[in-house]
Amino acid sequence: MQFRVAPEAVADPSALPTALRAIPPVVVTDALRTRQLTLDEVDNVLGDPLIHVLDGKHWHDPVSEKPVLGTTKSGSC
Repeated sequence: MQFRVAPEAVADPSALPTALRAIPPVVVTDALRTRQLTLDEVDNVLGDPLIHVLDGKHWHDPVSEKPVLGTTKSGSC
């Protein structure tokens, strides 16, 4: 993909849809297993955001959760 930036204005005919595709909610009680994961922000000594971790793990760490397609009674995708 290439972006070419020019000083003149251009017309933008794009538009957002009025509604997104409806997805039926998954019923929590249908789940075969419930997981509790956290998304945390670690700050440096000055209190500035340094890194975000998922369940205490860095993004490059091995995957710890591997849900299987269809493992709820409702057969969610």
